[in-house]
Amino acid sequence: MKIKLPNFRSKREVLRLSAGAAALVIMIIPLFVYRSLESIKGIGYLGYFVANYFGYGLYILPFIVTKLNPAILILIGAFGSTIDEFFAWYFGRATERFENKSKSHEIVEKYITRYGLRAIFTMAVLPFPGFLYTIAGYVGGHYGIPYRYYFLAGFGGRLLRNVVYTIGVLYTLNQTGWLK
Repeated sequence: MKIKLPNFRSKREVLRLSAGAAALVIMIIPLFVYRSLESIKGIGYLGYFVANYFGYGLYILPFIVTKLNPAILILIGAFGSTIDEFFAWYFGRATERFENKSKSHEIVEKYITRYGLRAIFTMAVLPFPGFLYTIAGYVGGHYGIPYRYYFLAGFGGRLLRNVVYTIGVLYTLNQTGWLK
C-alpha cells in the first residue's frame, strides 16, 4: 500500500500547517505541568507562568503574591501572557487575507493600522478581554509588524498592567489586614 503525500502549492501552506502543529503542541504541553500542581497556594513560579500563558494568571495572583516575590511574579506574568500571543502573530504573518471578520476584528484592525505599536501597547495594558489582544497579535503579524517590536510593545503593556494590579492587590491586602 502506497501512502500519498499531500501536494503543497506554496511555502505559505507549509508554514500554516507547521504553525498549526506547533500551536497545538505548545497548548498541550503546559496541561501536563499544570495538572501536577497540588493547589493554588503551592503553584510556584512555573505554575504562575502557565496560568498567565492560559490567560488567568491575574485571577490567582492574590492567593500567591504574599508567598512569592512580587517583582518576579510581575515579570513572569508579563512574559507568560505576552508569549501566549506568539501564535496569533505567527498565524497573522502566515496568512494572506482575513476570513470571516467579526465586528471586534474590524475595530482592532482599524485601531492597529492607525496607531501601530501604540495600539498594541494600549491593548496590552487595558483590561480588555483576552481575545481582543489575540486579534491584535493576528493583525500585527498580518500587517508585517516585526515580532520583536510586537513583543516589546505587548510585554511593556503587560508589565505595566501587572505592576498596577500587583500594587493594588498588595495595598488591598494590607488595608484589610490580611497581609501580616
